[in-house]
Amino acid sequence: MFLFPFISLTKRTTENQLYTIHELASTLTLQDFPAYPNYSTPLIANVSTVPSDPPAGSSFAAAEVLIPLPTAEYPIPYIYASNRNIGVQDPRGDTIAIFENVAVGAEEPGVHRPRSDSWHDAWSAGW
Repeated sequence: MFLFPFISLTKRTTENQLYTIHELASTLTLQDFPAYPNYSTPLIANVSTVPSDPPAGSSFAAAEVLIPLPTAEYPIPYIYASNRNIGVQDPRGDTIAIFENVAVGAEEPGVHRPRSDSWHDAWSAGW
């Protein structure tokens, strides 16, 4: 077992950006932190936290966002968004969607799933 520092909330800020989990919409949004005087800013990203292969009868509600602080061992702060299955239960348990923040100025800035075939929605049962 290993421990690492992290912040786990339904809202999180990093580098003047605000991550928000929307429970009923099952989405994760990212926006620049709103500045005075209008306190408004457009969304940079709005992504679904629902797995790509949900079981029949399932219904998801996004629950929590976790963004570990970077360390020498884990320098990329992936974004973990949990989902509660409030419909027909699956023996694999609830899901965790994994994302990464792609910097502004990139071809497609925002929050994306990591670009690797080895990354996918993780089921939390047995962890």
